[in-house]
Amino acid sequence: MKSFPILTNHVMQMYSGFGPLVFLQNNVPVILSSQEGIHQGDPLGPVLFSLGIQQTLVDLQSNFQAIRVLAYLDDVFLVGPAKHVLDAFSTLQPEFFKIGLEIQETKCEIYCSYDKEDTFSSEYTIPVSSEGIVILGTPIGKREYVARACSTIAEKGNDLCRQLVDLDNVQASMLLLRYCHTTRLNHLARGTCPETLAQAATIHDKQTKSTFSCLLGNVDITGNMWKQATLPVRLGGFGMTSLNEVAPFAFVASWAHSLKLLPDRFPALQDQVNSLVTSSNHASDIGLTLEHHLKDISTLSDLLPNTKKLQHRLTTEFVQSKADQLIETGSNRDAARLRSIRGKGAGAWLDSIPSSEKFALSSGNFVLAASLRLGLPLSLPPWATKCECGKSLDVEGYHLLTCKMGGGPVWSHNSVVLCWSECMSSLQCQHQIEPKDRYTTSNNRADIVVFDSTCGGNVELDVALAHPWSQDILRSAATTDGAAARRREDIKHNKYSQEQLPGGYTPTLIPLVFEHFGGWGEEASTFLNKLSKLYRDEEGRNNPSDFKTHWRRRLSVQLQRCNASVLARKMIRVTYGQNTDQSLDVVQLSIQ
Repeated sequence: MKSFPILTNHVMQMYSGFGPLVFLQNNVPVILSSQEGIHQGDPLGPVLFSLGIQQTLVDLQSNFQAIRVLAYLDDVFLVGPAKHVLDAFSTLQPEFFKIGLEIQETKCEIYCSYDKEDTFSSEYTIPVSSEGIVILGTPIGKREYVARACSTIAEKGNDLCRQLVDLDNVQASMLLLRYCHTTRLNHLARGTCPETLAQAATIHDKQTKSTFSCLLGNVDITGNMWKQATLPVRLGGFGMTSLNEVAPFAFVASWAHSLKLLPDRFPALQDQVNSLVTSSNHASDIGLTLEHHLKDISTLSDLLPNTKKLQHRLTTEFVQSKADQLIETGSNRDAARLRSIRGKGAGAWLDSIPSSEKFALSSGNFVLAASLRLGLPLSLPPWATKCECGKSLDVEGYHLLTCKMGGGPVWSHNSVVLCWSECMSSLQCQHQIEPKDRYTTSNNRADIVVFDSTCGGNVELDVALAHPWSQDILRSAATTDGAAARRREDIKHNKYSQEQLPGGYTPTLIPLVFEHFGGWGEEASTFLNKLSKLYRDEEGRNNPSDFKTHWRRRLSVQLQRCNASVLARKMIRVTYGQNTDQSLDVVQLSIQ
């Protein structure tokens, strides 16, 4: 514990006595005394193990200057001339044995870039390769070997994808696909040049796309729809990141960061590093093709001044450009939809973990909400060309979502009102939904009146849903983010500015506006921020970010649940007739 004396008390408390290990043998409890090694579940176990072998490895390095001794936990690497490596290995075996460790030769591997037959004797049973080796999950060696090894690793993702499709919860499957599958090969992207990784990246991207399509009902997602799906959620996508697209940024960032560290750790490489940094054709030297990805970058020296979060910065620039291009090349409707779904909080429902009913969407509702976000056409029978109100239907679902016949918009509005009420109740903020004595001179009343001074006091909250495709706002919504919500806020303010409440005073109004695709109005976001400052956790601490995340997701899920439920009910009515009494839970709705 010389290196980390601060850990002494912890180690003494955990390891000063023998720990009992209990297990059942023929249904009889058996107790063993744990006297060696790290306790199972000790969070400091990896650190303590590393400290335990550190001195042995330091001594080995001192005795064998011709090699490099590198280690990550129990993965130890001896790098150098073959004879010296073998001599060091022979020395390490008994030294490890002294501290209770035994090297398993069958789990070791020797990599030598030249003919192995004349180099190694049969003294050891360690397999020898002249093609390459996998180190910490990343293959190195000849390009052909690395490409094959990366592809093999990529193909292992097939099992995960099949399991995701077999899950009976699309919302959970989509989260796992995004967080567990799309990131599986990120480590390869940082350590393998994009050209060598290309085949594996293609396999990986096909798995992502195929699984995404299956989860949404085996729909054909191509062209701009798939480009949108690969965008981050904050830019209107689904986070289905394309490895082929981001691999160049991961690799060049890794190179740039490593080149800054190499001269300090290996001074003998200073001249080689300087030559590489100033080389004008460094891209071909390291297998990069970045011309169509990174503008104004000709050499690595352009990147070296600031490598902090370089991969993130390069990727952000690229995906932002791709998102803007989708808007610029789309129709007015596409542009309005894409601008709405990239608003702050618009995609919070995609981040929600279905840990409780209030944060969960049924698989049918999730598919419908995702289809609205992607702009997928609804699958309606040939005879369903007219709404029950008599107007023509559009395959994007705009009319079905906004038609007042059947009460869909009112039900959605009331559901969002109740959700806001729950939000304020969680803060014990005194309020009332549609109080009967708060009618204005024109017989209007707000949805919620806040009485609590800590929440603003005597504030009228009026909830509204706005669709960016409305005829009077479509053109503006196609060119300006949040235009539909802002327009509805202005309408609300103009309406109530001419009103008076009993007692002769003008109400203080806060419009809480959401766009149907998910975008929040500015005043709704501001009001949530204000409420978050009142939040206290169980220990009395103010943590506004937790509160905002919780209620952004809660409100976002409720909005998409309303959209999907209204669409489903209206699709049933136009398909089977107005008097159908079929349950939304049992009707199978498909998206073409």
